[in-house]
Amino acid sequence: VFKANPLASSSLNSASTDIIAVLKQWRTQKSSVQGMPAYMVLHDATIIDLAQKMPITTQDLNEIHGMGDAKIKRYGREFLEIVNGGG
Repeated sequence: VFKANPLASSSLNSASTDIIAVLKQWRTQKSSVQGMPAYMVLHDATIIDLAQKMPITTQDLNEIHGMGDAKIKRYGREFLEIVNGGG
């Protein structure tokens, strides 16, 4: 099991912590539906980076650790809805 860098997570505010919880719940649901391990849907490091950087556009997602074109195309709108309060 991948362990997130404790120093990175210690710098998170409560809003970021809430976003991380929602993203982990989203990841669990997606991995269950798709029949794949959660880490293959989204790594913890990517979740933390999403919560810290709070991307607004799909272009911003390119700056997120572990985020490639395929992941942005497949899940990008959902990520943006979650981090911007719509998810």
